[in-house]
Amino acid sequence: MDSMEQEILIEQIANLRKRLSLIKNMQLFGIISFLLCVVCMYLLFRGYTDAANWVFVGSMAALLIALALSLIEIQISTKALNLELKDMEEVFDKRSRLDFIFKKDSKKNE
Repeated sequence: MDSMEQEILIEQIANLRKRLSLIKNMQLFGIISFLLCVVCMYLLFRGYTDAANWVFVGSMAALLIALALSLIEIQISTKALNLELKDMEEVFDKRSRLDFIFKKDSKKNE
């Protein structure tokens, strides 16, 4: 494995670690949002509407953060997939140029 391939692998590992961190935080904020929604419903049931309003605002803020993290992760994963596809296309192009040497003549059954 040459140094260029090692650099690519190191970058891919760093990219995966960043994506895992984003996904973990996205799920954390999503769970917080749902929990705050449950607390909000309980507060409404008990008649504490002012407190329920503030809890609901917190729930919506957590949901917005989760959605923003999701969008960032989608952008990163799309770029990573495009780079991988480009690499695969390059390998395919190199292989296609040599295929004429290794192709067997097809025999027609008549």
